[in-house]
Amino acid sequence: MISIIIPVYNVEKFLPECLDSLLSQTYTDFEVILVDDGSPDKSGSICDEYTHKDARIRAIHQKNAGVSAARNNGIEQARGEWVTFIDSDDWVCSNYLQNFHLDESDGIDLVIQGLEYYDQRDGHFFSPWSFKECVLKKDDFLFAFAENKLMEVGFPVGKAYSKKLLDLNNLRFDTRLSFHEDHIFVLDYYMLCHTIRLVDAIDYKYRYYHTGASLSSKRHPWDKMNLAGDEMLKRFFKMQGVYFPKDSVEANKLYDFAYSCKVTAANTIILSNMPYKEKRKAYRQVIKCKEIRRYSHPVSKQGKIVTFLYSYMPFFLGYTYHHFVNLFKRLKR
Repeated sequence: MISIIIPVYNVEKFLPECLDSLLSQTYTDFEVILVDDGSPDKSGSICDEYTHKDARIRAIHQKNAGVSAARNNGIEQARGEWVTFIDSDDWVCSNYLQNFHLDESDGIDLVIQGLEYYDQRDGHFFSPWSFKECVLKKDDFLFAFAENKLMEVGFPVGKAYSKKLLDLNNLRFDTRLSFHEDHIFVLDYYMLCHTIRLVDAIDYKYRYYHTGASLSSKRHPWDKMNLAGDEMLKRFFKMQGVYFPKDSVEANKLYDFAYSCKVTAANTIILSNMPYKEKRKAYRQVIKCKEIRRYSHPVSKQGKIVTFLYSYMPFFLGYTYHHFVNLFKRLKR
């Protein structure tokens, strides 16, 4: 059996479509665990309504604690040998669960299938992630991860995880984080795997919309972004040489991705309402000149300017630059 964990928050408009897509699955050995994270709308009532429609659906109601706590609650309640996550504003095609081939997964630690994005504004699908059907052994990871861009596939959806592996290693989402917490969870799980199956299917539909109040659409404090960058860098240091080659283009891309969290944290500090001295103090906690020179490799012109300022110039020049750019944007409007 596979346990489908769905964190729920402010999705009354989309939740029925998500749940109806699960009730139409061709693979039927599953349970659905809905974790209502204190939704102020009718999402909680919809969860309860669907528990009466199908005995495989359970609803848990908790005080608002964030998406990581909701997912962790679901993991604790899961009864299946496998666990998968679905976001409550997404949906899946009828063969989605069947595509995992769970009845043929002895010795497999993780199954990954593709997805495609759905633009809520105009209803078109775009940027599909897809894979060639294959099984990867740990000896293959060094180059297969780069070839399949698995280090970039940081979303927890579209994957089937071994419940036994999660429990034996006490792996859960880090509730200290509210930024890239899902990517960090996936990286931690990768490091537990010896065998990974990739599936050639894109039956997960990831809803992309530009405004809203779902569990994943919120502003992040600078300290959370900085912590996410630090935690991601720790994982990449451990994974280099096994999951990607050291001193490679791939390594530079990953370190830049992680360090961009810290750069974004520094930008947030500079443009915040904190007093100047507090900004400078917080900025110095985040940006270390030697680190940014080594790990930040932006491609955009603005990113290169910011990296240069943060690497070689005193704080007030970075401060002046951001406020000038911000003023220019406001005048341009």
